[in-house]
Amino acid sequence: MDKHKIVLGSFFGDCGKGNVVQWLCQNSSKPIVHRFSGGPQAGHRVVLNGKSHVCSSWGSGVLLGVPTYLNENVFVDPICIVNEYKALVDEGIEVPPLYIDYYCKVITPYDVLSDSLNIEVKNNGTCGKGIHATFERYKDLDSKGVLAKRMMYINNVEKLLIEAEHYYKFQRDSELYKLFGDACKFIESHPETFKMVPWNPANDRQEGDNYDTVIWEGSQGLLLDMERGFMPHCTPSKTGLNGIPEYVLKESPEVYLVMRPYLTRHGNGYTPYRIYDISKYFTLEEPTNLDTGIQGVFKKGVFDFSLLNRVIDRHCLDNYQRTYNCKFNWLITHWDCSISSYIPIIDTIGEAVLREKEEFLNDLNILDITCLDTFLGIGENSNIIRYEE
Repeated sequence: MDKHKIVLGSFFGDCGKGNVVQWLCQNSSKPIVHRFSGGPQAGHRVVLNGKSHVCSSWGSGVLLGVPTYLNENVFVDPICIVNEYKALVDEGIEVPPLYIDYYCKVITPYDVLSDSLNIEVKNNGTCGKGIHATFERYKDLDSKGVLAKRMMYINNVEKLLIEAEHYYKFQRDSELYKLFGDACKFIESHPETFKMVPWNPANDRQEGDNYDTVIWEGSQGLLLDMERGFMPHCTPSKTGLNGIPEYVLKESPEVYLVMRPYLTRHGNGYTPYRIYDISKYFTLEEPTNLDTGIQGVFKKGVFDFSLLNRVIDRHCLDNYQRTYNCKFNWLITHWDCSISSYIPIIDTIGEAVLREKEEFLNDLNILDITCLDTFLGIGENSNIIRYEE
């Protein structure tokens, strides 16, 4: 029986999920990383043996040679996939297989263009990758009974682009056609890396593959979930346990709830509370979370226990624990960013206070779910240790 480990961002993402996935891969003999939500807007940076990579389409075990499976709920952009593949090759990394489910939603350049022209999408917050437009386009098509094995059309670029052109009523753009067509042809011509599959390698067996651990890599964070996040500043994906198949939940998976000892938010919507000047408490370096670009300023603020309780409540984590015996773990990355023995927090009743680090960790135990263990992430090389009380 496979071991299932699920990695989720506790708040709004940007919390170090990639490092956690890499750490779990290092502690498994034959893992596969299973992406179940989101798409190329993911930016999970991993570092290993002097090499670094930002994972967007591949899972965060890529530096270890761990294969990735993109299930049917993942958004796939052939152009982004090829660009990431070439970046991996340029970095001197032997690229592991990328399994792509036939039913993945395909992002075309027209979807990216549509989102860039949509004022409402911009106001709600977007990474500029065409996710929202693709979601809406396929929702409309599928409601008319056109549900199709989308990735099978990758060898028929004309069909994919005509479908998008007709939906948006865009004029044909020969440059976009060539860019998208070249990417699709590249994927088709590298079957040893890009494997279109009608099956789920995390569940079934094919060609003698035998994975001892399936690591389900979440995207974004629980408060960006399409069903249980803070509307309208959400992603059109199920980012929590609501996006995990029931057969996995029935096997009592281990769930890692990932967070930093402070809050972050990249994009429009919730702004972390800043009663304290957190520069007095943290030295922060953000190689991938910059203040430039379509998402704007990368916001940082005080850790909020009352907000974490809302996350537990909105995602019914206590129900999952009782119904499926999910085994929860806290995992706090960036723990070494603290330069003080105190951490500023908003406590469970909404008061702004300072907590000793030990008190902060102990406070996690009074929330509305029971966790097996607490782990601390130190440094950019996934040096994750178990917290001993």
